Amino acid sequence: MAHVFVTAAAVDSLEFEVLKVNTGTLQNYIGTKQMLSCDADTPFWGELVSLDSCESTAPGLASMRERPTLKGVLRIFPSEHTERQ
Repeated sequence: MAHVFVTAAAVDSLEFEVLKVNTGTLQNYIGTKQMLSCDADTPFWGELVSLDSCESTAPGLASMRERPTLKGVLRIFPSEHTERQ
């Protein structure tokens, strides 16, 4: 998966930014449930809800503000939900 820069996190969601050039086939996963992980943390079930153009605010992308950036929103499913899968 592309290098993403988390901009907001909650118990049930995660927002991130990614350079458009690095998204590869990421758009193909919109609306599908996938096993994911962040920074090699414990994997979790999530769904990519949206991936839209944005003006970057992620500190990790500060030196690349002129490059097209997308903002993604992930829905994170509770662990009891994933255990029934």
